[in-house]
Amino acid sequence: MTMRNYCALFLFLLTLIPLTEAAEQWVFLKDGRVCFTAKSSMPFTGVLPDGAEITFAQSDIQGTRTPAQTMQAVDAMLSEMAQGKNIEEHASRLKVLRAAAVPALLKHLENDPSTGQLCALCGLQYCWSHDAFEPVLKKFRDNDANISYASICALEQNVAAPVLAERLKEYADDPDSKRAALVFRIVEPYYPDATLKRISRLLTTPAGRSTAAPLLSRYFGQVLTPNVLELLASKKIEEQRAASVALIVECARQDKPRELMGRILGGADLESRQLAAEFFARLGMPEDLPLMNTAVLKESDMYVLSALKAAVFAVKLRRAGLNALPLGRSAHWKDLNDTKSIHEKLAKCLEILNEHPAQGDFETAWSVSQLCDQCELPHRYGATESALEHESSELSFLRVSIERLLQMAPCGALEEVNDGANAPDVTGQQNAAHFVPPISGYYDAKRKSFGFLVPAAMRAFSNSVHIGDDCGWTRELRTVVCIGNGVVRRVGFIPSWGHIVIIEHRMMDGTHVCSLYAHMSSFIYVKPDDNVEAGQKIGTIGRNQSLENGGYGSHLHFGIHQGAFAPAHWISGYIRPLDFASGNHNWLDPQKFLQENQ
Repeated sequence: MTMRNYCALFLFLLTLIPLTEAAEQWVFLKDGRVCFTAKSSMPFTGVLPDGAEITFAQSDIQGTRTPAQTMQAVDAMLSEMAQGKNIEEHASRLKVLRAAAVPALLKHLENDPSTGQLCALCGLQYCWSHDAFEPVLKKFRDNDANISYASICALEQNVAAPVLAERLKEYADDPDSKRAALVFRIVEPYYPDATLKRISRLLTTPAGRSTAAPLLSRYFGQVLTPNVLELLASKKIEEQRAASVALIVECARQDKPRELMGRILGGADLESRQLAAEFFARLGMPEDLPLMNTAVLKESDMYVLSALKAAVFAVKLRRAGLNALPLGRSAHWKDLNDTKSIHEKLAKCLEILNEHPAQGDFETAWSVSQLCDQCELPHRYGATESALEHESSELSFLRVSIERLLQMAPCGALEEVNDGANAPDVTGQQNAAHFVPPISGYYDAKRKSFGFLVPAAMRAFSNSVHIGDDCGWTRELRTVVCIGNGVVRRVGFIPSWGHIVIIEHRMMDGTHVCSLYAHMSSFIYVKPDDNVEAGQKIGTIGRNQSLENGGYGSHLHFGIHQGAFAPAHWISGYIRPLDFASGNHNWLDPQKFLQENQ
């Protein structure tokens, strides 16, 4: 018998040892749980790794191990893992042992060479107790970058995010840029750096860029623009796209950003061209129109073409809107003095733009909007907000509202839900002869979002059925189009949905369906009662964990409901399992519907 077989037999036999009079031992129950017990008389009692006490009978026991036997078993497993043997099998065993394996793992973490320490840290991702926190945190400060990374993985897996952020915040400005990058995404949501020095520094290093780029959509200080323009030249396409999103969020209207984004319009990446079109829709100027019109003539992709046409429309609308305003500057700006808070300044700015706008007010308002905090905290739906998070959400709402007015979004003000007429038909409405997907790359047979039963363990919407199709994950500010000819019935902002659009479609047989698009960004291209066509851009996917998208990970919630529009309770993302099973809810599987009506 080989040494490998001896080890496997040894580990197996350990689980078969019956409960004896040993003072302390780990008990493996037949239901998969593991508990520690110091009592050998019946009924047996034990403590689970999470601290809960249980009782069990002899017949419930699969096997036992003394602490010494457990140490020996972990030693054997780590020895093989260090040699690259049976890693997945041992990882599964460690998941069962959990806290029982921690003493042995910490011994190897302290005494082994780097390979053994890495194996121990791998095990500590699955096996954890309070005793492991400080030793693993100490290893995070190790000069070996691999050990630092493995340490942060173990900590993230086992320590609550706010607690971990509190302990790691001292390393946010660590001289080692790689270590600073590791803690950035953990610390920043709880301890943001309004000076933007940390993220500026990260954007100058390869390791930092890969960490910072996905989070740039929460940073809108134009002090970052030079770093973001360098990121735009990255060879990594995801970093290029993140830079494009950042320039939109920063409202980088300067000549250089517009020049570089203009080049992207002629690039090879479809999603980058979508983002470039969105940049010009929000920040383009009349002198950009020739470039945009040329791009329209050359474009062959439906979604990019739709985005470009929408951008041309938005720029022309903005030019006409500004020209219609009186010259000069409102006298109401005199009330804006340095003693007012940022919140008061933004509120006053919004009031002037809503009630007394003049052409000169727009440049002043652009300057005032830059006074807002340089970054926003993540917004999570259903989470209890701290005072700081509440203030950040209020400032974000004001800033987005001001930007929408400055950019003259076609939808106008969206502070409240706005419904269109409640009639099934509007003069000029065309039948929906065919339908197209709402986003590029939409179809995915493996995606089972529609009809998904939310597990009871999930806090939000538990024990309910999802009746839309969540798609476009992580694709911030990508183009969303209307799926078919129809009439816009609702445009607005709802806290749990973010920005939402509902469009009614009349089918060829005279029946109606409504398409619902939620978790969108604030710049909407349509308003209630607009007649829209298949493939026409209506907006973009909202930014990740932002107020504008309702506090979710960036995605589009897309739903199809049978029947003409009527403001009613049917507008929902989830229903009860019993209602879904009955089949009388009128919600259709979006992927199936589009495939059947192409």
